[in-house]
Amino acid sequence: YPDLSTPFVLTTDASGIGIGGILRQDTPSGTKINYFKSRVLDDTERKYDTIEQEALAIFWCISELRSYI
Repeated sequence: YPDLSTPFVLTTDASGIGIGGILRQDTPSGTKINYFKSRVLDDTERKYDTIEQEALAIFWCISELRSYI
């Protein structure tokens, strides 16, 4: 379970076909992965520039995981 007293770290990425992210916590005993999220880009999103796909990954992951961050 997530430790609400420890900060969360969100790492996102995009490729030409999908976006995703990892929500983790760095603790004294090591890194704890809390959630993985990913999805395939639709035909319109695949035409986005790389920077737009990266921004979409950030926005989507924050939207999906907002109750934790």
